[in-house]
Amino acid sequence: MTNPSSTPDRRRGHRTAARVVLTAATAAAFVGLATASASAAPGDVSEASVVANVNVNSTITLALDQANFDLNGTPNSTVSKTGAVTGSLTTNNAAGYSIGVVAAAATLQPHLNGNTDSIPIGSLEVADAAGDYTPLGNDEEAPVITNTRAVRSALAGDDFSDDYRVNIPDVNSDTYSVTLDYTATALA
Repeated sequence: MTNPSSTPDRRRGHRTAARVVLTAATAAAFVGLATASASAAPGDVSEASVVANVNVNSTITLALDQANFDLNGTPNSTVSKTGAVTGSLTTNNAAGYSIGVVAAAATLQPHLNGNTDSIPIGSLEVADAAGDYTPLGNDEEAPVITNTRAVRSALAGDDFSDDYRVNIPDVNSDTYSVTLDYTATALA
């Protein structure tokens, strides 16, 4: 015979075990749904976009064709040379550019030891952008503008040519030199 007091306990145990099994099965079903991959029907399309940005920096390059040039003459004469300095300039600046030149010193200095003569920098002149001869100076803030354009250069660069002349003072026979600094500036 069965003990009447033990029967309800067994039923409760079965119900508790059934609940545990049911709860575990329900949790497994939810996990299965959560990890199932979405499937697409034939012909379904998904789209996305991205923006490509190309940042182009401004560039300007100045190149001179020679390292020096000569002007030959006698004291108290004026000597000129067409195309004494040639070069090219390349820039992508749409507003254009200017080319300026300034002397690195206030005088052209002699080469021979013992020669105390010099030639003032103002005696050396360059043809400016308007074609007028202008005395050179050595103020970096005030170069003589020899070339200017209000558009960007050609892809291969713009060639230029500068004419020079010198008013030779009464100085000793020698070679007198000064460094000329060219600067290209992108216009705004």
